[in-house]
Amino acid sequence: MPRLALQTAALIALLEVIAFGATFVDDLFVRPERSVPFGIIWAKVLYFTILTNALAGLAFAHAAWRRTPWGDGWLAALTLWMGIVAVVFHLLLADERARTTLDWIANGLFHTICPALVSQR
Repeated sequence: MPRLALQTAALIALLEVIAFGATFVDDLFVRPERSVPFGIIWAKVLYFTILTNALAGLAFAHAAWRRTPWGDGWLAALTLWMGIVAVVFHLLLADERARTTLDWIANGLFHTICPALVSQR
């Protein structure tokens, strides 16, 4: 893999970790009834956005670590899924009110920045 591709893969993986950390900490403070870490994780796994971003994070972390990308078909499917996440969020789900700063950061990373970076892979 070229150096720029490795750096981009590492950046995507890092941004996914930051997004997951932000949403996890946000839920600890905003939804104390889910304060058990497994409860937060279980509640998040139900969302297509979370599953798709987790898959993207794992795929690009693996690519950066092993210095080999996943297959073209797999990356094309991942790009399509991330595109669906971005389009559905911005057309149907986005509102101007974020609950907290961490929620705003997580939403920006999950729904805008990471899908844009994955599409530029």
